[in-house]
Amino acid sequence: MKKMFAVLMIILMVLPTTYVVASEIAVLPAFDVSFNGQLVESNYRQFPLIVYKDITYVPMTYFDCRYLGLTTNWDNDTRTLSINKENITCTYRDYKQDSVNKKSFTPVVCDFNIIVNNKKIDNLTEEYPLLTFRDVTYFPLTWRFAVEEFGWEYSFDSENGLVINSSNYHTESIELPHISGSAVFDGEYYYYNGKMDDENVVYTAFHETTDKPYVLHHLPDTNLSWSVGFKKSYDGMYITYTAGSSPVMSTQKFYKVDARSNTVEAQKPASYMYSAHGYSEIGVRNEEISVFCENPYFDSATKITYIKNGETHEMPVLPGRVRVGCRRINGKLYDRVSDTACIKIFGDKIYFMAFDYETEKCQSGIYVIDTNTNSVEKIIEEADGAFYVYDGWISAMSPNTTMIIYGKNGCLYRYTEANSKTDKIYNGGENTDMVLCGVAGRYNIYVGLQSLDGAKTSVMLFDAYADGRNATSEIFATTTGTRISSGNGKLIASVYGESPDDNVRLLVVGYDEESGKTIDFRTSDVSTWASVCGNYLLYSVDGKTVKVNLE
Repeated sequence: MKKMFAVLMIILMVLPTTYVVASEIAVLPAFDVSFNGQLVESNYRQFPLIVYKDITYVPMTYFDCRYLGLTTNWDNDTRTLSINKENITCTYRDYKQDSVNKKSFTPVVCDFNIIVNNKKIDNLTEEYPLLTFRDVTYFPLTWRFAVEEFGWEYSFDSENGLVINSSNYHTESIELPHISGSAVFDGEYYYYNGKMDDENVVYTAFHETTDKPYVLHHLPDTNLSWSVGFKKSYDGMYITYTAGSSPVMSTQKFYKVDARSNTVEAQKPASYMYSAHGYSEIGVRNEEISVFCENPYFDSATKITYIKNGETHEMPVLPGRVRVGCRRINGKLYDRVSDTACIKIFGDKIYFMAFDYETEKCQSGIYVIDTNTNSVEKIIEEADGAFYVYDGWISAMSPNTTMIIYGKNGCLYRYTEANSKTDKIYNGGENTDMVLCGVAGRYNIYVGLQSLDGAKTSVMLFDAYADGRNATSEIFATTTGTRISSGNGKLIASVYGESPDDNVRLLVVGYDEESGKTIDFRTSDVSTWASVCGNYLLYSVDGKTVKVNLE
């Protein structure tokens, strides 16, 4: 079947007046049409699907295009519409209107230049030309375009109608009752911030019965306790939140939760001092080592203990008052950083970022604890923001060399532990206020850089630079508000500001260790929060929760 019922895409723009009237009348589809599992209802749609010459046509709106993995661009000077298959997606919009559509229409044939995947289309000689209807371009779903150009899968039968599946990431809207903040999904259960009357709580819900959530934990009624953060560890799910009325009159709480038994375990570890000023703990663990950083006061030195093979060890005392969990850049203190940004477990070693309160101009640096010898040393004198540790290589003869990437003065550096050598891999130029705020990947490394005031953000890809190659490309940049986070081998850049120049609103990139697959998810949706747990991404759009399987 070389003729095919078409798919829907859009570019919301008013195109120049066209003059070639279509040779036949277009009608609404008399059969069901679904895109990526979403039924498309045309009777009340502002831009309905239409059937012309027995071929289904799709409106090229902004959201319909991106939902199907396409982007469009209009060049007014040359009167050219360019349509390209790209790695982009978004949530489905129904474009619903109050009035019902007529059953038949008179479209016109587009008389401007059209380029599809860099190939020029002579539209006036096409058997199934692109059409204009309600000032929007309509595209024919023929075999040539849908399958050969866009790589979509499709089927048609009398029971299901026309079924189209594009090759980009697919989104799914999830109903989570009473949600008031962020959420995560572990493959079976949702955990999310919610409201019960006027109380802030943590809900959990089984994926097949999300309409029946369970209150897992009640949050204390303090200024800083309105929401929790979620972290998936090797031994289960944890929630963390700050209890208190101000940063210097607060305590960080850390609990293990279990949706399967609807229980909350005692806080880990069980040594919190609820009334202490600015008390906090940072906990990181893997299958063999658990690390705890205890800060009794906001400006206190950090006590570090770790458990290995069931034995508890205290880190040898360092000179000065070393503090983990804050950063000092150019003599100024900045907010606390997350455990994933300031402490790492890699093999038998524990790496952490800290600074010395005793030395007034001391910059944040990177230290390492060797758990085999229980010794500690400072390996990098100055580091800004986050850092990242991974296995790389410096030559074909020396594989699996431990490397650390870190930032300083807007630049990026690679430290090779085998020879204690530091290489500059990126020169920040004039961007001396940019700090490293997230890293993900393995041999293709994604890094997130952000200005100290949060106004500028850049995500860059370094191609296989572990062996010394320094090829880089900027894949995302914005001057609006952006949140950068990393975890589970992935980097998330979430834009919560508005700018007409930002084509990508939410970016998730990285490398999945289990599947060996490179993750590269991009959406034009504007999100207020986003989280990754395993290979599941959750984010918010227009008050709705959206789920994406990144596998």
